[in-house]
Amino acid sequence: MKIRLLLSFMTLSLLACTQPKMKIYGYVQHFTPGNIPVNDEGEPMKYPTVNYFIYITSDSVDKVKASEIWVAGQWFKVTGQNAVTTPITVTYPVEKTLVAATNKKTVQLNIDVAQNPAIASSVKLEKLMKSNELIIGYWWNGKKCYATLKKLIQLPPFEGI
Repeated sequence: MKIRLLLSFMTLSLLACTQPKMKIYGYVQHFTPGNIPVNDEGEPMKYPTVNYFIYITSDSVDKVKASEIWVAGQWFKVTGQNAVTTPITVTYPVEKTLVAATNKKTVQLNIDVAQNPAIASSVKLEKLMKSNELIIGYWWNGKKCYATLKKLIQLPPFEGI
């Protein structure tokens, strides 16, 4: 009886600690702004030259709270986690499906390229940073977790007008 109780407790503990199964989609697209507007002092306004499109699909994605993303060698703060419907496609400069139609919940993560949070490094995190192009830091059941993507998919450049 004690063994059954112990095994039941251990099983419940493991279930509470497991991370949700999720699929990450990550894309990078270089951007040239075309005619660059100027500010009141006549200086060119700065625009990001790279756009990142990051999506997560999962049955329990609404319980995942993404807080930061590591991409292109630096950390960025997640500023939004918006629910989206699938399929997700882009049409310019070429038509491409980013996320195929699915019955799982899907969110798009928005990052602020101006906000670089300070992340406490660890041996595990350093190892993840060496072998992945994208790391998502998120909270799950009160525990800090990381999800990774080995390689971002390069989209054709977007040229402004």
